Amino acid sequence: MDAWYRDGRRSLIAHYSFPVTIVMPRLTEIKKGTECIFVRLHDGGRQRLQRLVDMGILPGEPLKVIDNQGHGPVMIYVKGARVALGHLIAAAIEVREIAYGKKEDRSDAGGKS
Repeated sequence: MDAWYRDGRRSLIAHYSFPVTIVMPRLTEIKKGTECIFVRLHDGGRQRLQRLVDMGILPGEPLKVIDNQGHGPVMIYVKGARVALGHLIAAAIEVREIAYGKKEDRSDAGGKS
């Protein structure tokens, strides 16, 4: 399927395929109090993954960030236990935030009341 502009020129995007990379946030980027799901271990290898498995932290597991100051260990809540992860291992964990359907406050969003 070719893409055309209104003036008759062809779109370059139609001729080139670009690799798409989905960038997931790391556990160290998640704010305190946020719930997320462990997606995958980005940098780590078998030993680091085994250590997480031994602590009960598996891909697909829901986590809640209890404390994250941007440096030092990240404290999480997983399977009813508080776990402290070192900054390096937390930086290797890719997560997906859990979005609950919160109502947005639109009282100040211009116009009619």
